[in-house]
Amino acid sequence: MYAWYKWERENSAGFIDEFFGAINPIDTSNLVADTDVVDLFLDNTGASTITQGFSGSISGYILFSRRDGVYPQVQPTSGGGGIGLYYIGTGYGATVGSGPLTPTQAAQLANASNTGTQNVSLNTTIDSNVDQLLLDVAAVPNATDNADALLGRDIQGGSSGNRTVTQALRASRNRVDMQSGIVYEEDDTTPSHSYNITRAPLDAVSEVDPT
Repeated sequence: MYAWYKWERENSAGFIDEFFGAINPIDTSNLVADTDVVDLFLDNTGASTITQGFSGSISGYILFSRRDGVYPQVQPTSGGGGIGLYYIGTGYGATVGSGPLTPTQAAQLANASNTGTQNVSLNTTIDSNVDQLLLDVAAVPNATDNADALLGRDIQGGSSGNRTVTQALRASRNRVDMQSGIVYEEDDTTPSHSYNITRAPLDAVSEVDPT
């Protein structure tokens, strides 16, 4: 469309005076109709929708807009078919070919490739660190673990086992055979630990005389 406009504007029988600046190429991917020059709308005289003729993302299309921001298609078209238009935002073109890259382009391409590799490496490192962090968090003792560990701690400190906190508490709660000197576990049947009983003769009280 722009190529036809440019040819028609500049040939000897063209309309350069009336429509000069009607369509302005911002770059290879963006065309803007200047509504101060002409109130331009695109029309489709056919019944089928017209597209730009190739597939791909929006980055491969030419964006055509009006300076006033109005949708640049007749509503409805005279033929009933639509027009596949991008008219909001900015179009981005892609240059393809077999020519050699300039040093600047080669450096930019290398940086882009390295960035992708670095991102993959960084993501792998992050995933690994997160996995290790989850394992470390799972290994942290909870309140129950801490309570159980405390009960198994030696009352002298420095280690677990031997004379434990559990054994110290059993004499105040569990069965205790004071004749034989045995403290039982929580089932009151299984011996936990024993103690020795030493008896000494006592002097008999013969008199109390308060003063």
